[in-house]
Amino acid sequence: MASFDSILSDTLPLGIRAAARLPKGLLKEIRHAAALAKAFNEEVVRPQALAVDHRIMDEPDFLPHQLVREANERGFYSLWLPKAFGGGGYSALSMLAFSQELATECLGIGNLIGSHYVGVALVSATFNFTVLRRLCADIVAGEKNGTPCLVSTAITEPDAGTDMEDVDLIDRGHVQCRAEKAAGGYRLTGSKIFISNGHLSSWHIVTGYTDLARPSESSVILAVKTGSPGFSLGRIERKLGQNACPASVLNFDQCFVPASCVCLEPGPAVAGASHRDLCAMLVDDVLAMSRPGVAIMAAGAARGAYREALRHCLRPQPGVTLLANHEWAQSLLAEMQKNIKLSEYCAWEAGLHMALDGPFRMLNGRFVFWLLKLLPVSVAKLFFGALMAHPSGRLNMVKDRLKLKHEGRDRSYSALGSLAKFSASDLAIENCRIALRLMGQSGFRSENRVEKILRDVKLLQIYEGTNQLNRLNLFKQVIGHGVSGVSVFNE
Repeated sequence: MASFDSILSDTLPLGIRAAARLPKGLLKEIRHAAALAKAFNEEVVRPQALAVDHRIMDEPDFLPHQLVREANERGFYSLWLPKAFGGGGYSALSMLAFSQELATECLGIGNLIGSHYVGVALVSATFNFTVLRRLCADIVAGEKNGTPCLVSTAITEPDAGTDMEDVDLIDRGHVQCRAEKAAGGYRLTGSKIFISNGHLSSWHIVTGYTDLARPSESSVILAVKTGSPGFSLGRIERKLGQNACPASVLNFDQCFVPASCVCLEPGPAVAGASHRDLCAMLVDDVLAMSRPGVAIMAAGAARGAYREALRHCLRPQPGVTLLANHEWAQSLLAEMQKNIKLSEYCAWEAGLHMALDGPFRMLNGRFVFWLLKLLPVSVAKLFFGALMAHPSGRLNMVKDRLKLKHEGRDRSYSALGSLAKFSASDLAIENCRIALRLMGQSGFRSENRVEKILRDVKLLQIYEGTNQLNRLNLFKQVIGHGVSGVSVFNE
């Protein structure tokens, strides 16, 4: 059985393995994605990031619609959608490069785009390609008609946060969002909080529960459209960082969701997997996809803090030795560079593991990669779209996902995602502290950007599972797995 330990002890890191297996055209795509983000940073993000942050601090209900429109005009909300459903078909690996570059200037603006794809990833992980096709069609149409269509992920509740990140914990939380079976669908009642992009999204992927006492066995995942009867937007949370990306309260009062918008619901076992098993795999997969993204954003922010500190150290002061010529400053700058590289390596290793061994690994195979690149969108939609939306498509995907579980590969990519997430975000915080040490009082002036980077980075230690939870997940998946007398989450 494959294990995380065997991967760590392999003399060839995942990056080398990937070089032998991934299509060469993927490197060109990755570089192109990074170039797109760099241009967006230069033309839009850097000129506006501080002003948007200041305005939202003064006007907490302000929404950055212009930034969303700019991203939409450049195709950023569809570029990573499947080509079979009308999207750009770019690889998730290229999004790592894109996200890192964006994060060097503003994590909040980066999350305006990144959190949209977490919602898409959640629907993808249910293997309900009928709902996914509908969402993608709306997103692509919104790009063409100039009306951005974003997707939010609504999981966190007022009395259940970190508990929601692991099926082994959720029954201890106090979930209140009830999904009651009704004729032709479900009725949803309850609230969700801290929902990224909630006030900007057209679709919300919501997790409800048919039995609040047994949420691990009764999860329902629903796609709720803004404007649905019984759905309303609540307050926008006051945050210290990442202000450009609103964190919203979503309220549901007997909100009817038709069967056509039900992504996943309790039912008989599929390919021998119970509903609880399916939900556990789904949660692990979505987090294993999103946590390398958080890690690479942290690496980008760490680089942003380094750049500002280096600018300060190279700024001449009359009658004073250049700060960059002091050995103590040189050592600190070297430490910052180390933190950047370690963060990048962790994030890319985790991302490559998902690409090589995750549930959608076939998309990164040479044949499928080039086939989708060369096929016209119309042909890809006709052939692959119909194939994926067929009921047998979901069954085959579930069977393949169970194979990963039986081989232990899902534990490996889950563990590596957690390792990357908490390591990179902690290192980014450390880079901000070093930058402030080098810059002194000027580091706390908003125009020098470092204090904003620190405020923004702090959120990376919290969302997609707190760093404490991610450390426990690493222990659960690797260190304690299969060890007699050792248990997790029982204290």
